Amino acid sequence: MRVGNMLKERDHMQGFSIQEQILGGQFPSSVIGVNPTVPGARPSESWADLKEQYRHHRLLLNTLTDGHEDGYNLGMLEAMATGMPVVSTPNSSSPIVDGYNGFISDDIEYLRAKIGLLLTDREAAVELGRNARQTVIDHFHINTCAAGWDHLITESIGRWEGFHAKILKKAVEWDSGFVIPPKEPGLGVELNEELALSHAYNEKDLHLEMAEKQIY
Repeated sequence: MRVGNMLKERDHMQGFSIQEQILGGQFPSSVIGVNPTVPGARPSESWADLKEQYRHHRLLLNTLTDGHEDGYNLGMLEAMATGMPVVSTPNSSSPIVDGYNGFISDDIEYLRAKIGLLLTDREAAVELGRNARQTVIDHFHINTCAAGWDHLITESIGRWEGFHAKILKKAVEWDSGFVIPPKEPGLGVELNEELALSHAYNEKDLHLEMAEKQIY
């Protein structure tokens, strides 16, 4: 099973051509997502439909390219949470441990052989899938993610100063850790356009880029 949108068009990020090499026309493969140029691909009809697809497939093939993407995305974590092992190419932030919750290697022949193993050995797939689910529970639990967002939002509120305060014509109001919703029309936020123009971004790089180390 493969999950993602515009896989072929974003080959440099999604590694679609590598997926095709790994599969080599030897294995059946469902592609779920918006992929108009991939024969047989289809978007999921609903969240229930997507979960059903995860339940009825033996493994997920992941080829997110290092340097362009993290070693995991939401689709991969969803698949692992349902108990699906992952066959993956290497990525520095991948949660896949070879032989534990899936298989990971830059050797196409090795990955192809492991796909064959998982498709024919249900017990092996179940064991690795169980470990994949545990990986999500241990490292990507919703409580941990929610706590992280809560920390960042709280920190932003507590340190709303300098440029980020001046860019708003009317300061954000909060009380006891809660933002007071504005009463003005729309989002209720009006930007200081003159200040924004005086800080115009003229570089070619992205505003936000992945950092090698966690930023606190």
